[in-house]
Amino acid sequence: MLATGGIGLFAMILIGDRMGLHFEMVPALFLLSIFAIREGVKRKVVAATTTHPISGLPNLTELYHIKGRETCTILALKVEQYQAVIGNLPAVRQRELIHAVAARIGIVCPNSIVHQGDDGLFVWLIPHGSEGDIDTLPGQLLALFMVDI
Repeated sequence: MLATGGIGLFAMILIGDRMGLHFEMVPALFLLSIFAIREGVKRKVVAATTTHPISGLPNLTELYHIKGRETCTILALKVEQYQAVIGNLPAVRQRELIHAVAARIGIVCPNSIVHQGDDGLFVWLIPHGSEGDIDTLPGQLLALFMVDI
């Protein structure tokens, strides 16, 4: 897209120069190029941070991009002594343990996606009107905490 636009712009300048037309486009081109570079960098940063590197679960950054999250209840679970438990395990065992925790959190809302933060923080959404409605939340949380994670 940038190459085609650059070629087209160059062609417009050449044609305009031959016809005696001159355009004051330098400030606009400068701002457009800054915008294009900024958007490209932002996309790379967001793409790199949307999943946890070990587990592959969506990271908390992904919550920002979920549409309709304002109408959901957001819950968080912090696993105590997380670093002490998981720190000495190889990456494969860490992934298995993280997915076991995420599966247990799924008790609360079977249709939800669990997001993983740092240091044992897990966050998930409960959409209103779904199976994990807010009215049944206390019983589901009690069931969750009765299971040894």
